[in-house]
Amino acid sequence: MLLLLSSLAASACAQSTTILTVTPPTRAAVKRGETITSKLAVKIAPGFHVNSNAPLDEYLIPLRLTWQAAPLELKSTDFPAAKQEKSDFSPKPIAVFDGAFEITSKFTVPPATPVGAGFVTGKLRYQGCNATTCFPPKTIDVRLSYDVQ
Repeated sequence: MLLLLSSLAASACAQSTTILTVTPPTRAAVKRGETITSKLAVKIAPGFHVNSNAPLDEYLIPLRLTWQAAPLELKSTDFPAAKQEKSDFSPKPIAVFDGAFEITSKFTVPPATPVGAGFVTGKLRYQGCNATTCFPPKTIDVRLSYDVQ
């Protein structure tokens, strides 16, 4: 019984840990018709990882960054190369991100975009894991602020 309680306490402690943090991109100064690049800085806590945006098994929950459809037009989102890691639960390696990395998104500023300050919101969905446990997926709101000149 003591072992079970100890295990539950350790699990609760790990779940309260912030596994993934995001530093928003710096405010962009843009002109209509331009393409801008936004770099979202992501940091995974030591001892944890998240599945890559392209996991090698269909049952693994991928890292996903989605942006609202307007006022900017999303052209692409690029993730870094994933790290191949061996795990106890899979006979083949899994594709993960750990440590610090950036996700790059490129947007076009449409000609009708109003002059002045604006922003685009997005959502970063991930599933954090450690060597023995994967936790329920979470979603973080992200934001790109800009000034159209």
